Amino acid sequence: MASAKITKKLCNYNLQNRNITIPLSHYSIKNFKKHEKEIIRQNRRVSNCSSINLLCKTLPNTVQIMKNIIYLFISPEQLEVHTKNLGQTLVKLFIIFCVLTGCSDSNVSENVINIEQQVENPVTIQASKIINKMQYIALETTEESLLGEMIKILSVNDYFFILDDYHLSMFDHRGKFIHHIGNKGQGPGEYAQMHDFDVYDKHIYILDDAKSTILVYDYNNQFIRAVKFDHYVSNLLKLSTGFICYLDPLLRKSRYGKSVPDLVLFDEAGKEKKVLHSRTVNIESVPPFVYPAVLKRYKDEVLYYPPFQDTVFSIGEEKTIPKFIFNRGKYAISVNEIDDLEKRRIAYQKGIVIHNFEINDSQMLLHCEQNGNIGIYIYNLSTKELVNTSKIINDIDNTFDVFPVCLTENHTVEIIFALDLLKDKNKIPELLNIQEDDNPVLRISDLK
Repeated sequence: MASAKITKKLCNYNLQNRNITIPLSHYSIKNFKKHEKEIIRQNRRVSNCSSINLLCKTLPNTVQIMKNIIYLFISPEQLEVHTKNLGQTLVKLFIIFCVLTGCSDSNVSENVINIEQQVENPVTIQASKIINKMQYIALETTEESLLGEMIKILSVNDYFFILDDYHLSMFDHRGKFIHHIGNKGQGPGEYAQMHDFDVYDKHIYILDDAKSTILVYDYNNQFIRAVKFDHYVSNLLKLSTGFICYLDPLLRKSRYGKSVPDLVLFDEAGKEKKVLHSRTVNIESVPPFVYPAVLKRYKDEVLYYPPFQDTVFSIGEEKTIPKFIFNRGKYAISVNEIDDLEKRRIAYQKGIVIHNFEINDSQMLLHCEQNGNIGIYIYNLSTKELVNTSKIINDIDNTFDVFPVCLTENHTVEIIFALDLLKDKNKIPELLNIQEDDNPVLRISDLK
């Protein structure tokens, strides 16, 4: 059911800033028709490289780490050449490894999350073991406020900002509809195609990917200014110093060659200040879907997860370092395996796709898909233990089962279709008047 897919999309809830986010999971290639002759092929999986296999036999204690990080610096072709002189290769790779682990605030070797070991060990738990109480917020349903498929949500300063297929809508903290932000069109202050947005310092930043422009509005829907980019931008995160943007790799190989910048810091005028991350690409064909990156504010850091990679980076103006490494092992999928629909179907059956993650001081939630099923892996940052949760039974109010796709220090947040709650609405005072076609409901759970 479509409702199940939307219910299981990711968001985050920040207690202090009331920050809820559902990042885009993927979107149709039809939005990228102007790029249809070119496509990124991301890094080949390291495990396919014979020289890496030799290295793994030689350094067994660093197998998982080396497999995931070496290719960030050396291409498979270079490794094959170095294999002729294994001693020299090992020395160079060991130096790279030491630099990586030495420059990080925490040793990267301590932050390898071994997904492969937990794929076949799902567990069922009761909600009462992790949750104290639940709160429901019904979003107002009118002809003007009716939502389509929700793509992204932010909640800041007691307002919810919700991007769906058609609009960016603004609701208050009780769920009452206020107005839409911006208008679709070709005139000044209008967007042609809204692809992403952010809210920062009481301003809304709408990314119009068709015009490579960010439009800035205030909370009263007054247009402030436009920021034009000389790049095709897919995702944005607003900072006090400008914008961190994920640049869609299409059409950029011709400009940069093989090493393509995919994360760039821009100033307030849209001028490039610094390349924060680059990767090696091979552009050959158009895949059936294009996947965005994950950008998150975390404490005083910005975390960046490139699509179909296995490393989460900590991004700073001075340096970019690996923060976490996802070891999917035999369940890893690269973009090379999904450049047509049939290959994508086969890859999704056997492999694990990490669509998103949420993180607080104690835990990380991974939003993973395998064979059409979406699940949550919970990683304890202190004990380094990973749990594959197949189901969290709601034994608190005995309604819809909990799917903890969002996490902050004290809360989880879910988005549930009204239809899924109809049979249980008499148990929930806030939902007594809910109807089948009403807007979705937010469920916020206080953690123990």
